[in-house]
Amino acid sequence: ACLGLALQRTSRSVRQTLALEERLERGQAKAEREVREIQQKAAEAAHEHHGKRVRIAVERLIWTEAEDDDSRERLEDAFDLVFEDIALRDEFMDVSVEAHVARAARWLGLPVPPRYAGAIPPLSGEGDREAVEGASSPEPALESSA
Repeated sequence: ACLGLALQRTSRSVRQTLALEERLERGQAKAEREVREIQQKAAEAAHEHHGKRVRIAVERLIWTEAEDDDSRERLEDAFDLVFEDIALRDEFMDVSVEAHVARAARWLGLPVPPRYAGAIPPLSGEGDREAVEGASSPEPALESSA
C-alpha cells in the first residue's frame, strides 16, 4: 500500500511538472510573439515618422523654389511618384532626412539648399551615377563675404 501511494504521488508530481513546463513554454512563446509585434509596430512608426520628415522638408523646398502653383503642383506630383518607390527600399531608414532632401532636389531639378549639400549616398541600384552619366552640373557654390 505504501509503494502504491508513493507511485501515485510521484506520478502526480511528474504530471504536474510536465503541465507546468508546457504552460511556461506557451507563455514564453506568447511573450515572444508580443515582443515581435511591438518591435514591428515600433519599426513601422519610425519608418512613417522618417517619411513624414522627408516629405515635409521636400514640400518646404518645393514651396520655396516653385515659381507658381502649376509648377509647385507638378513638382509635388513628381516627388510623390519617386518617394513612393524610395520609401519602400530597405535602406530608406539608413539614409538621413538631409540626404533624401538633397537627392529629391536633384531629381526635381531644384537647387540643393546649402544645409542639405552634404554627401548623398546612392540608394541600391543607383551605383556610382556620376561615373555612368558623367558629372552633373556643379552645385551652386556658397558665396563668401571676403
